[in-house]
Amino acid sequence: MIECSRVEFADTGIECISGRLDVEKSRFKEMSHAGVIAANECRANVIENTFSHCAISVRAEGKSKALIQHNLVYEYKKNAMGIGININSSEATLADNIIVLVDIGVKTEYITGTSMVHNYVTNCSIGISTINAGPIIEKNTISNCLQATIYINSWPIPAIVKNNILASDYQKAVWAVGKPENDINASNNFWGTQNIEVAKRKIFDLRVDNNGNKTTFKINIDPIALQLYDDAKPR
Repeated sequence: MIECSRVEFADTGIECISGRLDVEKSRFKEMSHAGVIAANECRANVIENTFSHCAISVRAEGKSKALIQHNLVYEYKKNAMGIGININSSEATLADNIIVLVDIGVKTEYITGTSMVHNYVTNCSIGISTINAGPIIEKNTISNCLQATIYINSWPIPAIVKNNILASDYQKAVWAVGKPENDINASNNFWGTQNIEVAKRKIFDLRVDNNGNKTTFKINIDPIALQLYDDAKPR
């Protein structure tokens, strides 16, 4: 158990390989690689911590299982690649976290069993990035992300339901690329408008088949929610 600790100015704060890791109520600052890493089938609980100016705040990899809850992640160097929470080939529950001012808020990749609920992600370049992964994204608020609120690359596809997905007219709310495998369900989300045609203009489906032709699969957003979900935030 790591509790009530302060870790600053290091390459990696804490790394656990093939064991059990509990990190609570601690502060990580200026990690040039990562604040917390759970690797090689590690079982990790990362709860009620603060991460600032970390290249990666929390990373789970190598078939690990992690609960990442009630953490504050904020600010990385301007014009530098920073990731709030990175799940790679692992299972994770991300709940009640606040992620602000990093390049990618949450990145899931390579067949992860990940659930994201009640998180607040704002002022990132990309709010949530999913690459060859199919997370459940439910009851979150993701807002004001410069490139895309949610970025999807290839199969398996995520389920995106009952979120507040708030993008301005010049930002992509959902940006999908790669090879199509199925429709993407993004129904019952609030898009910052009661007009479904306005919401559809924020959806960019650039998936193509093996011949380079635009996919016939769709990103389904109908029906849309008509007002903010009050519970789509940390509890």
